[in-house]
Amino acid sequence: MRLWAIACALFLCVAAILPASAQSSSRGNRDHIVFPPDRDEIEYRKTDEIPRQLRAVIGRECNYAFWLKDIPIKIVRPAPKGRAIAMVPCGNIIPRSMAFTDLTSHTPRSMAFAVKVAPNGFGVSDLPGYLEWDSGTQTMTATAGTDMIGSTEWRYSYRYSHIEGHSAFVLTRIEHRKTGHPLSNWLPYWEASVWAEPR
Repeated sequence: MRLWAIACALFLCVAAILPASAQSSSRGNRDHIVFPPDRDEIEYRKTDEIPRQLRAVIGRECNYAFWLKDIPIKIVRPAPKGRAIAMVPCGNIIPRSMAFTDLTSHTPRSMAFAVKVAPNGFGVSDLPGYLEWDSGTQTMTATAGTDMIGSTEWRYSYRYSHIEGHSAFVLTRIEHRKTGHPLSNWLPYWEASVWAEPR
């Protein structure tokens, strides 16, 4: 009887300790993301500087290390209380980007953006083009193209949305120009209009 009581006590102790231990262990695999005062952007140019939880995910998704010397990973905070977003350079010949959110979780998740799909309509992609964030206009742009001179280069513009339950970025404009002419103006291709109430 005494042995059974000791065994039960040991079992209860282990059961009580394991969750705390596991939580401590998992917490040790994450890094805090702290923005400097009066800044809403952080840059990482070295692999060992990247928060571990983000590094573990992006290492499976793209060859970011190839671009880090010239194109840093950026973490931006679109709104004071909004979720931070990481923009990670990917691609082989020309840079493209992936965006990730839920950065403080164990597994940050990739974000999808609306893009045009041939022959008509829209779809979503987690690799829409090279991402750039403009905090002044609250706009994210994605530039997509190839390294072939004379081919068409596309630029998507997404407005940051504060509406809960909707995508963080809403497609508002699509522009185009020919590759190899970086100083040429972007030409309008499609632009969203204000939604009207049905009659």
